[in-house]
Amino acid sequence: MGICDADLVRTIANVSDGVIVGSVLVNQIASLVDSPELIPSRVSAIIADMRTAMDA
Repeated sequence: MGICDADLVRTIANVSDGVIVGSVLVNQIASLVDSPELIPSRVSAIIADMRTAMDA
């Protein structure tokens, strides 16, 4: 549900002033509840990919 990957971020960013991606981050955190040490790196990777897509 929602904006969940870099390709969709790029598409939305081309026609808007911003992109809200909360659901994908919450889902990633929830999926790593048993491995909390992985959360920062996985969330950072998602954000970095999306930022790169927006700047492309």
